[in-house]
Amino acid sequence: SSGINAEWPLRPGMEAQLKAVETQQRRTESPLGTMQTIPMSFNEAKHEPVIQKGSERKPAEEQLRRDQEVTKESSMSRIAVITSSGTKQNNHHGPISSPKIPVVTTNNSNPAKTPSPSIDLYNSVMHDKERELQKQLIQLQAQYNQSLEERKEKEAMELQMQYAERLQLEENRLVRMAREEQARREQRDLEMQVLSVIKKPLEDLELTDSKPLPDLPRFENCAVSEDAFADVLMIVEFLHAFGEILEIENIPTVNKLQCAILNNQAPEEKEYFIQLLIELLQVAMKDPGFPQSKTPKTATGQSLTAVQLSENTLTEVVRLYQIATTWEDEDSLITMQTVPVWCLKPSQKASLMGHICNELLSSSLVATKLDDSQTEIDNLRKEKWNLECQIKKKKYRLRLCVDTTA
Repeated sequence: SSGINAEWPLRPGMEAQLKAVETQQRRTESPLGTMQTIPMSFNEAKHEPVIQKGSERKPAEEQLRRDQEVTKESSMSRIAVITSSGTKQNNHHGPISSPKIPVVTTNNSNPAKTPSPSIDLYNSVMHDKERELQKQLIQLQAQYNQSLEERKEKEAMELQMQYAERLQLEENRLVRMAREEQARREQRDLEMQVLSVIKKPLEDLELTDSKPLPDLPRFENCAVSEDAFADVLMIVEFLHAFGEILEIENIPTVNKLQCAILNNQAPEEKEYFIQLLIELLQVAMKDPGFPQSKTPKTATGQSLTAVQLSENTLTEVVRLYQIATTWEDEDSLITMQTVPVWCLKPSQKASLMGHICNELLSSSLVATKLDDSQTEIDNLRKEKWNLECQIKKKKYRLRLCVDTTA
């Protein structure tokens, strides 16, 4: 015991041999193998054994403490034997100072943990599984990256195809619009040429697409000649057009005027002819009147406009009016010197009334009516042109909307 407690010098390498002996002795003599009966569990995350706390822990610790004390005594005795043999061999080196024997201390609170074969096997198995999982994870990651790249390539191809389709559609739309614009331009040019040809004045005999006149039925009860009937139609149309503004009340029809100019007319037809001729003369002498150099006067020197028109004075007034307005029918003028006006031929009567209507065309009332009618026609044409332009614009916009939607 005194040798154990004394401090002896250790030669080089003795500490390692001492640790090896202690480790071997612990493996052979220590009852730690009984610790395998203690229920244990593994921490799967850290792969370390965890000793469960229970009723078997305290007896194991006491047994371990007792085994450590025995191991300490045996190890100290062996150290003493080793050191004694060492001192005998090294006496020639001289005096040796007091040896320093290392004191083996044990911590009863933290008992030594010896690895178990089952734990090593479990750790190795867990490491293998971890490697396999890592390999699988790497493979899955590689597959995911590959599928992601394939999907990106596929999306890029689809986008490229869609872009190409859009470009093709846009190109087709532009080509179609250009063709339509060209067709519209050609159509417009053709219409302008047609309009220029249509507006160009042509003679009737030069017309290539002239249509034959319709076959009209012959006028019934025509009792006058062709020239007289033409004058009758002109007088009737003039009175229907301007009789209201000229304030002529007795506007005749064709049959009524035709019967009035005949020589075998009834008394009421004679009165109608005289009354109509008087109304025409009154309006004609007021407006447009007579030329300045040819103001007619009667034989008594009275102005013609001052003469009161009646059945007795009508013939002389008509004769003087026709002379003042240069009527070309001299035979009628000579005849009226001896014969009253209602006794003239039907053609002469129609020609006389036609001449008065021609003089009334230069009246201010008729000219105003013509100007107003022409202005109204121009306004209607402008409105028609504006409406046609608006219709064309709306058609063009509708066509553009249809093209954009298509």
